[in-house]
Order: sequence, then C-alpha cells, then structure tokens
Amino acid sequence: GSHALLRAGSQQDVQQKLQGVRYLVPATATLTQAGGLQRMLLRGHTAPLTALLLSPTGTDLVTGSACGELRVWCLDIGDCVMELEGHTDSVTGAALCGSGGMLVSASLDATARVWDLHTSKCLFVLTGHSGGVTAVAIDAKGRYCLTASADTTTRLWSLSTGQCVQVLEGHTGVVHAVAMSPDGRTAVTASDDATACVWDLATGSCLWTLEGHSGWVVDVKITPDGCRAVSVSHDQTARVWSLLDGKCVHVLAGHTGRINAVSVSEDNRLAATASDDGTARIWSLDDGSCAQELEGHAGFVTSCVLSADSNRAVTTSGDCTGMVWRVADGKCVEVLQGHSAPLIAACLTRKSRFAVSASADSTSRVWNLLADTSQLLTQHGSNVSSLAVRGDGRLVASIADDEAVVWDAHSGELVARFEGAGSALRYARFLDGSSCAANGSALAPPAAASCAPALLTASADRQVQRWVLPSGSGGGG
Repeated sequence: GSHALLRAGSQQDVQQKLQGVRYLVPATATLTQAGGLQRMLLRGHTAPLTALLLSPTGTDLVTGSACGELRVWCLDIGDCVMELEGHTDSVTGAALCGSGGMLVSASLDATARVWDLHTSKCLFVLTGHSGGVTAVAIDAKGRYCLTASADTTTRLWSLSTGQCVQVLEGHTGVVHAVAMSPDGRTAVTASDDATACVWDLATGSCLWTLEGHSGWVVDVKITPDGCRAVSVSHDQTARVWSLLDGKCVHVLAGHTGRINAVSVSEDNRLAATASDDGTARIWSLDDGSCAQELEGHAGFVTSCVLSADSNRAVTTSGDCTGMVWRVADGKCVEVLQGHSAPLIAACLTRKSRFAVSASADSTSRVWNLLADTSQLLTQHGSNVSSLAVRGDGRLVASIADDEAVVWDAHSGELVARFEGAGSALRYARFLDGSSCAANGSALAPPAAASCAPALLTASADRQVQRWVLPSGSGGGG
C-alpha cells in the first residue's frame, strides 16, 4: 500500500536518494536479514524523546521530543521525511486516525495540534485547556479526538472543525491517560486523584467512577472488544473493570513498585504491566492470574507492549536496554543494546518482524527481530581493526592488537588463532597454493610445504609474517 504518512512528492525524494547507490549482493541465497539485530539508528532530535507512534502499515514512525519537536520517519530508508513545527513544550503523546493521513499531537504547552500528513500542514490548534495536555486518543473513524490535561479535565474535539464538543469534568487531579472505546461512544480516564472515570461521550456525563486504587492512576487501556478496561496505579496494583456496570472484576497484585504503564492483547485475553520494581508481568484477564513475570532488567521498566499474536512482548527500561520476551514461558530471547540513556517506549510492527525503541538519548532505533544473532564471533579481547576474506568466501580472518583469528564463514566456528606477532597487526591476506606458485619467490621459499594454505599478516613494526592454516580448514584452497 501507499505510505500514508509521507509528504507529497516524497516518493520522488526517495528515488533521488537511491540514485547511484550500489548494493552488495549476497554470494549465496539466504533468507537471513543482513545487518544484524539493529537495523536503523534514527538521529535528528535535539532533546530527549518523549513520544513514539508507529503507523498502521508499519512503514512510518512519529517521534516527539521534550522541546516540542515532531518528526515523521520513513522506515524504508531510515530518513526523516517531515518536521512538524508548532509546539513550544514537550510532546506528551500522538495519535493517528485509521487511514493514517491525520495526526493529533499533545503537548505540555496546553495545546493539541491536528496535522495533515499529506501536506505537513497544521489544520487546527486545539486550545482551551489551562494546563499541559498529557495524553490524546482518537476514534477509529477519525471524526473525534480526546485530550487529557493537567487542568483535571478531558475534552472531546471535532476533527472536521477543530471545535470542542464536550468538556468532561469530574476529576480532582491531573488526568494522566485517556482511552476511547472501539465504537467511539465511551471513554475512560485515569487521574492522580486515585480514580478512573467512564464517560458517555454523547452527553459528556460520567457513567461510573472507578474507585479502589490508593495511589495515582497513571495509565488505562480498553480491551479491543470494548467490554473491559485495565487501570494501573502507583499503589503497585492493576485493576480490571467491567465497562458494562463499572464493577472491579480483578485486582492484579504482585508488583513491589509503582506501575508505570499497561497494554492489552488484541485477543482480549492478556494485559502487560511495567513497574519500577524492575519487572514486567503478563496477566490473564479471564481469571486475574499472573501468567508470567519478566525478570532481567537492572532498572525501572517504563513500558511493556504485546505483539499482535500475543507470542512476544517487548519491555523498555531505565537501564538503557530493551528486552524481547517469549510470552509462553517468560524467557528473554533478545536484549536490545545500544542506547545511552533510559528507554521511554517501544512498539512492534504487525507481524513482529521489527521493534522500534525511543530513548532519552534523543534517538530511536529499529531492531530486526528475525536477524540471526547466533553466529556473533566474539573471540577477541579488544577492538577488531581489520578483516580479510579468502577468495572462495569460506574463511574469514579478523585481527586485533597482535593476534589474528581465522573463522569458518559458513558455521562461525573458530579455525585457528595466531598470537605472538610482537607488534600490533594492521593487515591480513589469505595465501593459497595458486597465489604461492605465482609469487613464491617474493613470499616464501619454493619448497612444496611453503605452498600450504596460509595467512599473511603485516604489523606496525614493518614485519610480514606467514601463518600456516590447519590442514583441511575450509577446504584448503
């Protein structure tokens, strides 16, 4: 399908970028993605990231920062294709309409903005709140949006006119989160007054006040079937509520620190919570039991998102890493390392091929979760300075300081280690029988043994050394 978020003419921009690009063609057929676990590093923001949103197609990304910047990225090429300017304070959230052509952003500057992503124009500035806008939600058809605010209110806006339709009043503290039901008729808000409220959006009246938490309620989600809501609180618990009668169905207890965020599965069966206790938990919404405790982070956990098929979960943490988990047994299958500051959020593409993380280091990173990381070659104790590949592609040599290591390129197994060069090695080259015959007088005595497969290395002390490879290594030339 078309990239709904790319500005007009951007396809021509992409074609221009790709002109003259030369590609490395694999020597053998493979289904393994080149490049390893980290696929892209998206740099350009000048302040810590505070918001992350993936388009429904998974091809475009929206990021917001603490200084009010909004950027749209094309994940096909890893470039920023749009900068949306207007906010004067931290971006706290963003939401897309179903078609992906309209974006609503929320900011601590007390406004929300509606953007046309085909033209990058700001259609409306939604003003009326007297405090920072903390969260935003949009209905499935893209007709209305909701904004939550530090002024204790939530507002319903028409996206066709930019006018406020309803003001939802009743909370006595900051409203931290808002969720809209799939049919767009009701909403649930979460507040630091220790309650959540269920609202009738047609009338603006509060249907039920969800009481039971003893601390700030900081996040809330509605299940895709619209029947239940899950709220999380600094009181270390989550609660499952029936939206049919406002009754608490389950209390999800087990965390030993504040809970920061919650997500729900697309099949309405699971909820995932992230906590300051350094763990995330997967809960059954049917009976309220803890299905898995995800332990491994060395710092507070800021988010936990579930894949569309509920088989994977991704957590982000203040320890500057993300982790990918297998939901069935709670095992960590990948550690996402590379950020230099706490991660604030992550998202997954529809088929869980890629994950995207956002960090306070002002960058986001795209991770290829299908990459084969089983052949990481980690025999050196210091930085690798050079590589050499034998002509038939079957052997690879790496050099670091005064040692050279030879690997089987197909299996990743160690073939030979050569140490004791006496000085830091700079270059390496494979020598087989044919090249020896052509250059024997310059490289070695003409004896038959000297023509065995070997590795030549050159070091900083102007020495060239010849290392004989083990017999049978990689086919022996």
